[in-house]
Amino acid sequence: MGKYVLQLAWVAAVALAAGASPLNASCSVSSYDGVASAVSSCTSITLGSFTVPAGKALSMSLKSGTTVTVTGTIKFGYSEWKGPLVEIAGSKITFKGSGGSFDGEGSKYWDGKGDKGKTKPKFFRIKTSGGSTFSNIKLKNCPHQCVSINSASDTTLNGWTVDVSAGDSVSFSLRSTNTAAS
Repeated sequence: MGKYVLQLAWVAAVALAAGASPLNASCSVSSYDGVASAVSSCTSITLGSFTVPAGKALSMSLKSGTTVTVTGTIKFGYSEWKGPLVEIAGSKITFKGSGGSFDGEGSKYWDGKGDKGKTKPKFFRIKTSGGSTFSNIKLKNCPHQCVSINSASDTTLNGWTVDVSAGDSVSFSLRSTNTAAS
C-alpha cells in the first residue's frame, strides 16, 4: 500500500509541476507594465496596443523558444535619448507581426539636422541566435536607424515593412539598418 501512495504522490507532483511550467504559459500584454511579467513567465506572448513611457525601452530578453505575436500598435513616449526603443534578445525566438505595428513617432524627432540636431533614439535592436525568425514586422516613423542587428547569429528577417513616408517633407538623416558583431 505504501508503494502505491508513493507512486501517486510522485504522479501528483509531476502533474503540478507540468501545470506551472512556463513552457505551457501564454500571456497577452496590453500595457507596458505587463511586459516584464510576461517575459519572465511565458513562452507565448501576444502584444496588443500600448505606449512605452518616454525614455524607456520595450526590452525583451526572452526564454529560448518563445513566440511573440504583435497584434496591436505599440507607440513610444517622446524623450531625447539614444535608445533603442525596442530590444529583443534570446535564442530560437519567433517574433511575428499579425496586423500590429511599432510606431516610433519619428516626426517628433525629425528636425532637419540629422545627427547634429536632437538626440534621436535608434528604433529596433535585435540580439538573437539559434534559428530565430522575425517576420511580417511593421515599423513606422523610425526616429533614427530603423533596425540594428547586434551580436546576432542564425537569425532570419522576412516580410518587413518600414514606412518613413511621413518624413518625406523633412530633410533628415535616416539610416535603415546597422549590423555589428553579427
